[in-house]
Amino acid sequence: MFFLYIIYFGINLGQHSLYNSSEILPRANITIADGTILGGATGVSKSLTKPGQAYLGVPELEVSKFRRSTVLFRNLPELAARIDKLEKSRNINESKSN
Repeated sequence: MFFLYIIYFGINLGQHSLYNSSEILPRANITIADGTILGGATGVSKSLTKPGQAYLGVPELEVSKFRRSTVLFRNLPELAARIDKLEKSRNINESKSN
C-alpha cells in the first residue's frame, strides 16, 4: 500500500510514480516527473524533473547520493577525530617553527 501526504495545493504528479509514506513539503507548484520513486519518509522540497529517478531522505536526494551521505554520516566521529589530530599536529609544527 502506498501513501502520499500532500501538504500544499499545486502539486503536479507524474504518471507511473511510486510513493511510500512520502511528504511534499509546503511549496506551490511542485512537479514530480513520470516514473519517480520516493522511498519511505522522503521529504520533497522542490520539483523532481528527472523521469525515472529514485529519491530518499529529507530533503530528497537521489539514491546514490543518499547512500554516500549515509556512509559519511556514520564515519563522522572518526573523521572529526582525524581532523582534530591533524590540526593539533599542525599547530605543534607551527609553534616549533616560530
